[in-house]
Amino acid sequence: MESVEACQEYYSAKCQHTSCHYCERQIGWHEHDHFPLPRRAGGTRTVPACGDCHALKDRIGLRNWPFDTYARAMVELCELIPEEALAALDRRRLPEAVWERPEWRYTSVIAQWQSLAPMTRVLFGKIIAMKENSLYDEREGDVSLRASHERRDARLGRQSVAHSTPP
Repeated sequence: MESVEACQEYYSAKCQHTSCHYCERQIGWHEHDHFPLPRRAGGTRTVPACGDCHALKDRIGLRNWPFDTYARAMVELCELIPEEALAALDRRRLPEAVWERPEWRYTSVIAQWQSLAPMTRVLFGKIIAMKENSLYDEREGDVSLRASHERRDARLGRQSVAHSTPP
């Protein structure tokens, strides 16, 4: 346990952040969350996050969020969407449908960041991470599939056929 505490002290001394990016609570020891892009999707920028917010964003699935917390945060995000765009939103596919709306690009939400409730900020970070991780998985899956086809073709002595990415 001493080594864990030593690491925490080392990194806390090294980092000058004093509040969580999401809930703005004062923090001592904290984690650094990759935001807006997850590390596995190429993200390098990090923000300070308390353990609770970081866990809700990255470690606790939406189905395991308290329903009232999720509902309030989603309602607040939806309130930022113009009326005509909200009517076209596929409510059965929340939160994926939220990201697909052009009005939901990163900069438009960040511009209102200070006025958003803490859990709305966490939810938005989670939605971005879910979308970017999904895109990363698709890209990696396509690369793996192409490599697999090329290995198969080489093994069979055939010339590789160019495989297109599915729509």
